[in-house]
Amino acid sequence: VSLNRIGQENYFNFITKAADIVSQSTGLFGLFAFGSSRTSISTLSTTNYSSIDSSIANIPTQFDIDTEYGNVVAASVTNAISEFSSITGRQKYHIIFSAGFPLFSDFGSSTRLNNYDNPCTNAPSSKQQNIQTFVVLYGEEGKDFVKGSYSCLVEDPDTDIIIVDPTDTDASLAAISELLCKSDGFDVKITEVNPVGQTGGYQAYIEGINRGMEASIRACFSGGCSGYITVPTGEYFVAYDSTSNGNIPISSHSITGLGSSNGNTGWVATLEINGYSSPIDTVTYGGSGSSGVSDWQIVNPLKTYELRGVGYNNQYGANWRQSCDTGSPGTAPVSACTTTANSCLQTDIDCTINGATASPKCGLPNSDYCACDIDGVFMSDYDSCIKMPLPTNCRGYIVNDPSFSDEFLVLEWDRAEWDGDIEYAVSYLSVSGTSIEFTGEMSSIVIKGYAPYTSTNAQDYADLKVNYIAPVSGSQYSATADITCPVITQTPTKSPTAEPTANPIMDPTGGPTPAPSHDEPGVYIDDICNVARCDCFEENRNCCTPFGSNLPSTGSCEQQIKYIEILSSNTEDYQEEIAFRLYPDSYTAETIVYYQLTAYGQFNYTDIANETTLATISPRENITNTLKIFVDPIGSKNVYYGNTTIVDGDSFATLTLDINANDLMCDEDNCEIALFDECVEQTLLFKLNTIKCDVDDGKGCIIMYPSTIWISVFRSKTFCQTIFPPNTSGSELPSYLWWVIIALIVFAIIMGCLIYRFWTKQKQTVKEIGDVEDDLINEVNIIEQGIAKDLDRGDIMFNNLATGVPNYTRAMDPAGNILHERQGREENQFAHVDAEVFQVRQHFGPQPTDNSIHTRTQQPTVQQQQPQAPMNSGFAYTQYPYPTPTQNNRGSKSKSNSNSQ
Repeated sequence: VSLNRIGQENYFNFITKAADIVSQSTGLFGLFAFGSSRTSISTLSTTNYSSIDSSIANIPTQFDIDTEYGNVVAASVTNAISEFSSITGRQKYHIIFSAGFPLFSDFGSSTRLNNYDNPCTNAPSSKQQNIQTFVVLYGEEGKDFVKGSYSCLVEDPDTDIIIVDPTDTDASLAAISELLCKSDGFDVKITEVNPVGQTGGYQAYIEGINRGMEASIRACFSGGCSGYITVPTGEYFVAYDSTSNGNIPISSHSITGLGSSNGNTGWVATLEINGYSSPIDTVTYGGSGSSGVSDWQIVNPLKTYELRGVGYNNQYGANWRQSCDTGSPGTAPVSACTTTANSCLQTDIDCTINGATASPKCGLPNSDYCACDIDGVFMSDYDSCIKMPLPTNCRGYIVNDPSFSDEFLVLEWDRAEWDGDIEYAVSYLSVSGTSIEFTGEMSSIVIKGYAPYTSTNAQDYADLKVNYIAPVSGSQYSATADITCPVITQTPTKSPTAEPTANPIMDPTGGPTPAPSHDEPGVYIDDICNVARCDCFEENRNCCTPFGSNLPSTGSCEQQIKYIEILSSNTEDYQEEIAFRLYPDSYTAETIVYYQLTAYGQFNYTDIANETTLATISPRENITNTLKIFVDPIGSKNVYYGNTTIVDGDSFATLTLDINANDLMCDEDNCEIALFDECVEQTLLFKLNTIKCDVDDGKGCIIMYPSTIWISVFRSKTFCQTIFPPNTSGSELPSYLWWVIIALIVFAIIMGCLIYRFWTKQKQTVKEIGDVEDDLINEVNIIEQGIAKDLDRGDIMFNNLATGVPNYTRAMDPAGNILHERQGREENQFAHVDAEVFQVRQHFGPQPTDNSIHTRTQQPTVQQQQPQAPMNSGFAYTQYPYPTPTQNNRGSKSKSNSNSQ
C-alpha cells in the first residue's frame, strides 16, 4: 500500500542510486527479494557491480508488485546468514530496503498491518557472524512504518537505520554514503578489555578487530598508547602492557607499549588509525547508549570484559560479560561459554558483586552458575548476576490501512540495550479489557481492536515486560519497564454524531441478552497433555503468561514436547495434526491463528531429555537430515510462517504435518546412515510458536499457555529394524562389547596354546617311559634265555667270546657239524696260557637222559612263565653277550690254553 502511494518507479530508482554508492569496482554482490516469493535474484557471487543496476531495474518486470503484498524481512536475514557463511577476510554488508511494516505473506491475496512478521529471530546469529546490517526505510515514519520494527537488526538504531524522505532523496543518499563508506573505509572495533594485569591471568590488554580496509592501528588506555601494528581486514589484534602482572596475551597480531588504565571500573579504551587525530572507536566503562542508563557489570578477579558477539553494540554495558575463562586474546568472542562444574564455588567468584542476592550461591546440580534470586532486577549470567536491561521510551501511532479501511494502533519502544535473545510482552487496553501479546525481539506491535487513548487511562494504557532466558541455567527472568506509551495521533471521529433520540423509551428492554458476554478470548495449543492447558487446567487465562510467570496453584510452566513416532506402517503420506483451541470453550467466532514453525535440526534424545537441556538448544546453522524424514509444510526451510482459521461455530483449528519417512534405504553393502543406533536414537526437532490470534468480532485475543511446544519426529525401533538387514542391525551392540569379545578370543587362544603344550609334553614323557620299560623287559628276556638259546635247533653256533677252537688248527667254521669237511689255512698261532674257566650249567626243570644236542629239550619252567617282551621297532640295539647267571655253585675248575696272536 505504502509503495503504491510513494510510487514504485521512484522507489526502485532510489535503490539503484543507493546501490551505486554501496558497490565498489571490486567485490562480491548479491540481490534478494523478500516479498511473497522470497526470491534470490542474484547470489553473492556477482563480481560485475554494474549488473546490479539492471537487476534492480528489472524487478518490476519480474514480479507483479501489486500481488507481492508480503514484506518478509526475516527471510532476508536468513538469506544473508546463508550467503555470508563461507566469506572470510572481507567486510560483510547487508543492506535492507523497505517501504512498510514487516508483514507475513501466506494469507491468500492480501494481508493486514497486524499480520506482522518478526524479523528478529536470527538477528543475534547474524551479528555473531560479524554481518553488518543497515536498514533504509523509504516513506514516512509513523505512517508507513516505525523504526522499532527493524531496530533489532542493526548494531545502533540511531545511526544504522536511515529514513528516506521521498521528496528529498539526495540527502538520504549522502547519509548512506557516509554511513557505509565510513572514514576512508576504516572500521575498527574494541571486542575485549583486560584493564588490570593479574597474576594467574593475563597482562593488561585491549583486543580489537579490523572490519574495514587494512590499516595501521594502535590502542590506548589513559596511561598511554601502544605502538602501531598493521592488521589485515577481518583479523583480530592485541595491544598489551608488558610491565603489568600476568601472562603475555599471545596473538597473531600483537604489540606492546600499552599504558595503564584507571582500574577495573574506571577505564577508557580507544583505537586509533595512524594519521588520524581522533579515535575510531572508544569504549568507556559505565557508559551507555541512547538510553542514558548504564547496565555495566563488575567482573570477578582473573576475568576480563568480553563482548558477547563481535557484531554486538560495544556501547551497551549489558553486551559485555565477564570472560568465560581468564580471557581469550586474539580470538573471536564465543556465543556461549563452555560450563565447568563447580566453577561457581571458586573463592574468586562473588555472585553478589553487582548488588544481587544469591541464596544459595550456586545453582544445582553442577554449581556452574550463580543462582541469582528472581527479584525482577537481576538475572543469572556466567558465574555472575547481572542487571537486566530495560526499554526506556515508548510511543504510539494511529495508522490507517486504506486497503481494508482499517485503523490500527502501533506501539513502538526503544529496544533494551541488549543484542542477545530477548522477548517482549506487551499488555494494553483493548475494547474488551486488558490484552497481552508477545513480539519476540521486535520492539513494536500493531494492534487491532484497541481502546481509545485518553488522559484518564494514559498511565495504564500499556505496560511492557521483558523476558530473558539466562545462560547455563535456562531459567526465565522477567522485569517490567517503568514507562508509559503516549499515543501521538488521536483516533479521529469517523462520522458525525447522530442526532439524539427525540423520545427516549422509558420501559426496560423486553428480554435478557440472548448470549452471555465473554472476557477477551484466547487461543492455546491443545492435545499435548492429558488435560487441556496442562498444569493450567481450570486456572485463569493468565496462567503461565508471560511464560514462567503467574504459576499455577499446582505444577509448573514447563515447555511441552509432542513426540511423533513413525511406525513401519506409516512410512509415506502420514499426517499428524496439532490443534489450536479457543478459550473459553463456549466462545465461538471466526479466529485466525498465526504461528511460526522453526526447524532445529537432528538431535539425540539425551539432548532434549528435559526442560533444562531444551532451554540451551539453538537451531543448527547447517541443518542435516540423514534420517531422511521430511515434514511439510516447513520442508527444507529453516523457518515457516503460517496461519489457520477457527471458523465461526467451531472450537478449534488444526495445523497438519505431512510426514514422509520412506526414503532411508540400507542393504548389506551400503547404508545411508552410519549406524542402526542413529536411526533409533536420533530425532528431528521442531519448535512451534503461536505468534498471535485475531478474532473477527473486534475483540482482542490473547495467546495462552501452552503457546509454544517442541515437536520430536522419529522412527520406531521396529521400523529401523525393517530398514537395516540382520548383519547391519547387529551393529547395535555397544562398542565396548566388541573389545570384550576380542579379549576373550585372545585369552582362549593363549589358554589353548598352553594346554596343547602341556599335553604334548605329557605325551612325550609317557612315550619315553614306555620305551625305557620296553628296553628293560627286552634285556631281561635276553638275559634269561641265555647266550646259546638256540643250541637245540640245528648246528652248534659260534661263541663270540671264544678266541679260538680248542684242539683245532684251523679257524672256526660257522658251518656247524661239517667243520671236519672244510679245511682251511691256519692263520693263527696260539699261545698256551693257563686260565681258569668256571663251567656252570643252568638247570631248569627235570634233566633230560638223552645228552644229544640234536634232541629238542623241554623249555625251562621258569622261562615259560616269563612273558615275551614286545619287539621294539623304534630303536636299534647292539646286544653284548655276557655270562649267564647261574642258580648252582657246582662247576669244575680246569686249565685251558688260549692262543693270542
